Formats: sequence, structure tokens, C-alpha cells
Amino acid sequence: MNYLKVSANIVKVGNSSSIQPYATSEIGVFPTGFPYGQLGSYIINQRPTDKNIKPEFVTTKEVNINIGLFNNRITIDGSAYISDTKDLITAATASSASGLATSQSNIGDMTTKGLEIDLGFVPVKTEDFKWDLRASYSTNKSVINSLAAGANEINLLSDAATGTGIFAQVGEEFPLIKGTTFLRDDNGSIIVNQFGLPTRSSSNSILGKSTPDYILGLSNSFEYKGIRLSAVMDYRTGHQIISGTKYDLTWPGRLVESADFDREVGFILPNSVVETAPGSGIYTPNTSVYSAAGYNPNGIIDYYGTLSRAGEHNVINATAFKVRELALSYSIPTTVIERIGLTSLRFGINARNPFTVLAKSNKGYTDPEASDSTANNGNGLGYSGTGQYPNTRTFGGSINLTF
Repeated sequence: MNYLKVSANIVKVGNSSSIQPYATSEIGVFPTGFPYGQLGSYIINQRPTDKNIKPEFVTTKEVNINIGLFNNRITIDGSAYISDTKDLITAATASSASGLATSQSNIGDMTTKGLEIDLGFVPVKTEDFKWDLRASYSTNKSVINSLAAGANEINLLSDAATGTGIFAQVGEEFPLIKGTTFLRDDNGSIIVNQFGLPTRSSSNSILGKSTPDYILGLSNSFEYKGIRLSAVMDYRTGHQIISGTKYDLTWPGRLVESADFDREVGFILPNSVVETAPGSGIYTPNTSVYSAAGYNPNGIIDYYGTLSRAGEHNVINATAFKVRELALSYSIPTTVIERIGLTSLRFGINARNPFTVLAKSNKGYTDPEASDSTANNGNGLGYSGTGQYPNTRTFGGSINLTF
């Protein structure tokens, strides 16, 4: 051991950046098409902020350790922390009967626990060659301790079309994905009705969370006589995302799975069961109840419309492996460039986001890191709509000169 450092700190930070100027004032909003056509008027702000809103405060306690071994051929950096958030500021979905869309306020208290470990290793190091390897592991978990006014849960985002929503729920991880599910028998088979359509629950169940269980990172670099090749990648898993794209592909019948739908003979939902008699509670494998047969566009619409509105169907695995960067560079020897007054000259090419591997259930529906919104209801909370742009993949080159 050639280096050891242990440190600890406690930090308390206040935040009110999400509260916009005049947010707590009663201001008029100039809408489009109200009261009629091109006639203009004012309406009450449909996204108000609580007049008594307070800044949220985050108190973080952290312990760090840094170790260097064998002249830093091996390095270990670790950090463990606990953050307590008081008076968390969030815009919650309001009841439509109130005439409001959302209401921003202090919704409750939350605790976040996390761990980060970074390992560095230089397996080979000679006069001309160096191999540098770094690996990292990080995990954090946020749990809601209490909510305002003694509530058990608060709806932060609701999407009736997909049958899903984002919630803050006491005792559960945050953000939490909830939605409707398919009704199933004791063996887990989906129950279909007399028309062959899948049945779904009338209440919400927990379908997942938007925070990964852990993130693994890896960076690798090789250097040989001025040539440097490097790669950076990561893998994250254990979380889910609501896919608006999958919903929009489902109801018109454009999913890959819909290729099995034969409109001439109808369609039987795979591994489904049907009740032997109404109210009997006894189910038998469905081998004869077709959802639609012949040229029946309404039957097809009914099937995919029913399927698309089940929240369980629209929540997908957000696991992703990404190669963040590949780079290759060459540094001209100083004995060559010093004659022209340069101290260094390096040429390089690079590719950013060249490869992405998504979960099997995510057939290109959405990139878990891309969003159609920068607001607090974007996919940072676990929702990805249909208007998102794909992540940018770039290829470039560089010339670096030092005089």
C-alpha cells in the first residue's frame, strides 16, 4: 500500500430552482382557442404552485476511502452515502374535477442510500506499452418516508391511454411505476372474455421502478509507442420504463407479434384461458374463442385496443448495454515535431454511442435514456413518449497541437 485516504462529510443544501418567478402568484394564462376560435381571453393558471411552498433541503452524509497499491498499479475508490430529502418539491397530477392539470408543492420526505466503487488496474506497463483498465459499480435506492397530508400515494404522472402512471408511495422506491394488469388464473394464464379479448384489472398494481438496481461501468485503454486505443461502456439493469411507442404500435396492430393475427380465421391469445361458465371461477385453456373472424375491422380494433390499454403491456424492461465511446489516436514523436516548434501533435478519430444493446422485450421501442421532454415528467421518472428523438451517434476526428 502506497496511498490511503479516508474522509467523511456532512452537507446540507437547499433548493428551490424548480419554483419559477411569479409561480405562487395568481396570474392569468392566455390560452389558444378560448373562448372561441381566434377570440382571445384569459383563464386561471392550470398548473399552479402552492403559495406556502418551502425550499426542499437535502442532507447528505458520506464516507469515502481511497487506496493505492503497488505504486498505484491498483487503485480502489469507494463511497457510501445517505441523503435525506425534506419537503421534496414535485408537480403532482390534480383531479380533473378541480380544473387543474398539475399542482406543484412539497409532497413529502425521502431517503436515498447509495454505494459507489471504482477499481483501477494496470495489468501491463513497460517502456513502450501500457494497458489501463477501470471498472465501476454504483447503486442507489430512494424510498418515500412520508407524504403530505398523511397521503399514502401521490400521482405524479397519469396516462389513461397506456393504463399507467408514475407515483410516489410511502414505503416504496421512487419513482414508482403503477398501472393496470391482465387478469390471470392461478397458473398465470391471461383470462379472455366471451369475445376472446384479454381482461384487465380495474385498479393499479406496481409494475416497476425507473431507477436501475445497479450500473456497471468499464473503460479500457491500450497505449503503444504513441498509439492509443480506448473504449468506454456501461450496463444498467433492474428498472422499467413506460413506452408510449409500444402503445402507439399496438392499437393499430403494427407490433411484430401482430403478424400472427389472421383476420380470416380470427385470433386466439396464446396461453389464454376462458371461464367455463359465467361466474363459475373455473377456467379451461382457450382453444376455440377467437377474438375476430372474417373481414371484421371492428373486431381487430377491439382486440388491439383492449391489449394496448393494459398498463402491464406497455411497461418494458429498461436494461441497456451501451458502448459510449471508441477512440483511436496517434501522437507524433517529439523528436520529429520539435523541429517545427511544436511540443505535441496528436491525430485522432472517435465514435460516440456506436453500439447499444437493449432488453429482449424492448424491440427498438425506446431508448431508456432518450425523452421527448426535459420537464420533470420525462423519462427520468420512467416515462418515454412517442415524440422522442433517438440518441445521437457521432463519428469525428481531431487534431491537437501544443506549442
